[in-house]
Amino acid sequence: MICAVKKIPFILFLLCTVLYAQGAQKLTYSIIKELDVEPVSEKNFCGEECGFQLKIPYVKADSVMAAIPDLPSGVSFVSLRRSDYADETSGTKIELWLTFPDAGTYRLRFLRVTINGKFYNIPFKPITIYENPRNMLPQLVVEFDNGTELVRQKNTRQNAKAVFSSPAGTPLYFTVYLQYAVQLVSFYWNIPKNALFTELERYEITKGMLRNSEFSEEKIPVARFEWQPLVTGNAALPEISLTATSYNGSRVELSMPDSYVQIVPPVADENDFSGEDTFFAYAFTKLPEKSAVSVKQAVSPDDCRTIATLREKERNELPFGEARRERIAFERQCGIRNAENEPTYFVRNTLICLTIIFAVLLGMAVMIKKIPAIIIISTFGISCFVMMIISAVRLSSDSGIFTGGGIRAVPEETVDAVESIESGRLVKIEQRAGGWVYVRVGTSGGWILEDTVISISRPIKIYWRNKMDFGDILAKWDEQQKNAVKKQKESGKNQVSHKKANAPDAEEKARAQQKKGFDFVAEREKKINPQELWLRRYGTVDKDALMEQEEERTKYADRSELVRMRPEARIDLHGLKRDEAWERLEAFVTECEMRRLKKILIVHGKGIHSSGSDPVLGEMVRKFIESDKRLGTSGHPDASGGGKGATWVILKNNLFR
Repeated sequence: MICAVKKIPFILFLLCTVLYAQGAQKLTYSIIKELDVEPVSEKNFCGEECGFQLKIPYVKADSVMAAIPDLPSGVSFVSLRRSDYADETSGTKIELWLTFPDAGTYRLRFLRVTINGKFYNIPFKPITIYENPRNMLPQLVVEFDNGTELVRQKNTRQNAKAVFSSPAGTPLYFTVYLQYAVQLVSFYWNIPKNALFTELERYEITKGMLRNSEFSEEKIPVARFEWQPLVTGNAALPEISLTATSYNGSRVELSMPDSYVQIVPPVADENDFSGEDTFFAYAFTKLPEKSAVSVKQAVSPDDCRTIATLREKERNELPFGEARRERIAFERQCGIRNAENEPTYFVRNTLICLTIIFAVLLGMAVMIKKIPAIIIISTFGISCFVMMIISAVRLSSDSGIFTGGGIRAVPEETVDAVESIESGRLVKIEQRAGGWVYVRVGTSGGWILEDTVISISRPIKIYWRNKMDFGDILAKWDEQQKNAVKKQKESGKNQVSHKKANAPDAEEKARAQQKKGFDFVAEREKKINPQELWLRRYGTVDKDALMEQEEERTKYADRSELVRMRPEARIDLHGLKRDEAWERLEAFVTECEMRRLKKILIVHGKGIHSSGSDPVLGEMVRKFIESDKRLGTSGHPDASGGGKGATWVILKNNLFR
């Protein structure tokens, strides 16, 4: 009995603890007021199911009911589910799925919930819906340092507009960004006219690596540029083009927005010593640095003139004829390969005749109402007409052979060259201005001096009527003297003998004219001597030089000779990873090919410190040599040269140069 009495306080303590715990875990109105229906994911997209959840603590799912909420127009209900949960606390979880039609921020009203027979309105948290990445296209964003931002989503025509104004000669800095894309496939730009243009920095995305496939609104920087317009007026934005892969896998081509900058005259500087209103006054504020562009001079000016002559001849003869073969052989001899062929007048005239014939046949087919014949003849006729127009445009275009040098962004000798073009290249002449011409070679373009281009665009015109022999000159002189005497008679002045002292009489004039005529005929025969003309055009064959070349080819055909040849350059790949070593090796081979080296040495090590059983760099070098078409015979040097820790290789293209 006494023991039972002693246990009463302990039993009361346990009972109070249980009652307190039950009261603490009871769902109260203050807890319900703090509940919200919140989105499950931070990123939700239109057209896809968006999940919401509501957690009600201390209540079992059997005691909870939820009704479909009142939804805005366009928002669709998908499903609703109740379930018990147990984490830090236990209770009921209500999950709700909706779909939203458009992007934007939505504020839903409330979710009506019944808990133990009582009704409560639980509010929704605001939800931001983004555009579906599967429907979004990449866009190009241009941000100037002055805060101006331009966006171009796809290559659609837009109304050109001025974005801001700037004085001529003032540098403008801007950065190109890419948005809503997972990969940059290609990126290139062209030098604008009448401006200085420099790429300051190129960012990591230009390497072509895939980004994270998860959607992001982040703008990825592509490149940063400096643009310096030099001429007043409306300057269109520089030509920059991108090709990007969207989130749905499609490729989209992007270009700069159709906008322009209004270039105004520069503000006069108090310290301007020139005292002239010139757009290039800024050039005198700082000494120009030496250009790093190297000028290649591979083909002599005489060879360039020969190429121009052969191309003119090619235009006036049949296609695939002797003129074209002769021109291609000469260009290969000068080291020019894969040059563009010249259009011919024969092809153009043939297409004109075919177009006329098909037009006549079409008229006859229309008269006899033969529908199949009309369709066939129209197809061939239109094809011939289009090809005729293309051929005529090519023949009328201005082109020439460049004798070599650098091209400039503006027609000024004080401006540094931005790119070099080797001599003997075929260039398209787009504009001429004051001893300068604007030429285009592939995607590059710039200004060069007019006397560095040998024009081949138009056939040579020979003005025979302007040429006079010695007899014609004497007759012209006599006629002028007679006219002078006649004018003196008409004016009533004293007649003066027009015969000067020691002037020849008529008989002497006849003998001199006959003699000069014979001399002129002999001179003309001498000028058109077929043998001399053939020697001038084709030259003589240097048999000794040919024999030396053949001996050199035979020498290099022997592998022992290649082994004995000393390497002319070497590269050490120790300590580099596979990808970095591959890039370094590719750049090294390219540089050696430009330097016309024949044999190079690649030091890669024996793989003692490589992880695994096989040497990493040695295997990489072997695969590189097998995949690069510029490389030929290879092998390991002797122990003094590195043994199996190095590999020598021959550059095939430079071996017989």
